[in-house]
Amino acid sequence: MNEREINRFISWFFFCKRSNYSEALLLKRFRGGAFCVCLKRGKGKHMDFEQFKEEMAKKIKEALDSKYGMETSVDVRTVEKMNESYEAITVKPEGSIIGVNLNTNELFKEYEQGKSIDCIASTAAEFANRSLHSGPGFDIDSFNDYGKMKEKLTMEVVSSERNADLLQKVPHKDIEDMSVVYRFELTQTDEGRTSVLVTNRMIEQYGITAEQLHVDALSNAQEFKPIVIESMANIENKIL
Repeated sequence: MNEREINRFISWFFFCKRSNYSEALLLKRFRGGAFCVCLKRGKGKHMDFEQFKEEMAKKIKEALDSKYGMETSVDVRTVEKMNESYEAITVKPEGSIIGVNLNTNELFKEYEQGKSIDCIASTAAEFANRSLHSGPGFDIDSFNDYGKMKEKLTMEVVSSERNADLLQKVPHKDIEDMSVVYRFELTQTDEGRTSVLVTNRMIEQYGITAEQLHVDALSNAQEFKPIVIESMANIENKIL
């Protein structure tokens, strides 16, 4: 630990002591060279989930604006994904349509386990800052141009029953008990992919129909996920 980190550690320690937390754990979490001082809460008022979400959003914004010099928009909302949904705090730079979703359910679990809200907010703000600045690059302006975005169009098959609520908000094509939905695949690396689920609102803004979307996705399918014909023997060998 260098001198700068030691000074930060000391500053955090005395900040938390002034906040009347009862028991210092002083857990050093190295994340990209930084660390967070975590304390157990005292026996003060315990927040419920709704109070926690609002307070956490406020503290994350304060940390990003002051510590990292960012002007951010921080909102609390429900994120609906295929096969699941969760409560999230969405962090976006002012004027940007790209942001980071912080799973509030997971953050609240840490709070329930006794970790201080200040420490949770500091760690979450650090993660958001790092994600916004180190994520794979792509042209944000392209989102407004369907002519460019349709080249990134892919299809995904999901369970109709498990995604019934979400399917009301996205263009899809039903195939028995499954549904085809559509995504814009923005980037793909060895670590994974970044994609955006196409919604009814998006195709309305693009001025296209769900049928046109499906046709364009089919034309891309051969490039993104080409059909491969193999014998059953080869498939069985891969499984084994």
